[in-house]
Amino acid sequence: MSDLISLALGFKNYVVQGGYIGSRVARYMAVKYPSCVAALLNYSPVPLPPGMSTDTLTEDEKRGLARGDQFRTDGCAYALMHATRPSTIGLVLSTSPPALLAWIAEKFLDWTDPASFPHNSVLEGSGTPYSRKLMDQILLSVSLYWLTGMAHTSLYAYREVFTMGGKPAPSSHASPEYHIAAPKMLGFSYFPMEVAPTPEKWIETSGNLVFWKKHAKGGHFAAFEQPIAILGDLEEFIEVFI
Repeated sequence: MSDLISLALGFKNYVVQGGYIGSRVARYMAVKYPSCVAALLNYSPVPLPPGMSTDTLTEDEKRGLARGDQFRTDGCAYALMHATRPSTIGLVLSTSPPALLAWIAEKFLDWTDPASFPHNSVLEGSGTPYSRKLMDQILLSVSLYWLTGMAHTSLYAYREVFTMGGKPAPSSHASPEYHIAAPKMLGFSYFPMEVAPTPEKWIETSGNLVFWKKHAKGGHFAAFEQPIAILGDLEEFIEVFI
């Protein structure tokens, strides 16, 4: 089996990196395409594997799981809407700039690590502190969706993430079908403020884990929040098998 990257660019082998939706794409490519020899992920929500206990987890790992529980309890309704009614919510977001701003901004505010964007300004009138850099990035992201008219089509990928009823799709990170087996290699970048931080031992059950890097700060948008860290991890990961 060949893929467009190896055919079009002439690469014999290559490595992929991804987070959130991109992590699922990266895992799929590593499993399905021979020329994709490794995947470095920073998001992989694997549930408690059979035979393992939470008793041996570190305090950091327990805090990460608690954050994941909170996200699943009151933070993922948007994903089910995207997966089950993408056109409905897409029409709403595509006809109202304030709605699109509200829909996207809350994710940036909830899912980023405050340490990535320290407060350096105060909202006039209320005295609420905020990061000017983060606000600028939110407006830039919202403008990109609005000006291109692509807010609705960006939601369609969620149909691949969830099946009806909110259950994980068969291509979930914990599925044996998408286990990255040797000689393929799996690497992982752990950021503490990810929406669903997963313990190292749990990630190990989803592939041939040869690289693990834990970072002191960073959240769900790791490549956006900590680009130097992600680039450094990718370089270190590649050095493992060069």
